[in-house]
Amino acid sequence: MIESMKSIEFNTWTTLIAMTRGIVCQEPFNKYVNVASSNILPGYPRDLAKFKKPSIIIQKVASDISNTCFDNGYIGQAFDADINTYYDINSRYHEIIFQYDIFADTNMQNSLIESAIIDEILNKNKNIIIYDYITDIDNPQQIGISKLINDVDIIQMGSNENYDYRTAIRFYLGIIQTIVLQQEFVDISKWIKINKIVNI
Repeated sequence: MIESMKSIEFNTWTTLIAMTRGIVCQEPFNKYVNVASSNILPGYPRDLAKFKKPSIIIQKVASDISNTCFDNGYIGQAFDADINTYYDINSRYHEIIFQYDIFADTNMQNSLIESAIIDEILNKNKNIIIYDYITDIDNPQQIGISKLINDVDIIQMGSNENYDYRTAIRFYLGIIQTIVLQQEFVDISKWIKINKIVNI
């Protein structure tokens, strides 16, 4: 049975962080760039004195939620074999803007991290599978798919007085959220009891 997709923005954001850790902190990239898993974060640390390089900050910049182009979000019916019946499915469309901020000690380090993200995560031919971290954070299950829309914007920030080499990568994800409506069924195999009241 198809289930409602919940907490789309949180689950997409958490999926991106987990994917980034799974790629940048593993072979072959960790041979060349030593990014600690704890340095891949959803925001900057409060105490910037503890900010270490290389680090990757994954931020949610903005989001927009709207009805899909279908009739009031209605996308069709699905069949549940267990109860031998069809049920309605609605939907909403989420468009979310995320940004990677890459901080590195050298330009080469910065370029390697950028390449890993562009090639392995933000590949236009790949959909990003979203996992449900709300239900079970230790063993998340797949709940949906997001698609990269528009082009990826890459901005080289250059070095500063702290010798930070920084790149900002901004991208847009589109997600259709399925919503299973509350179903009300009547068992027509049973008689309906009718009480008649006659007023005189």
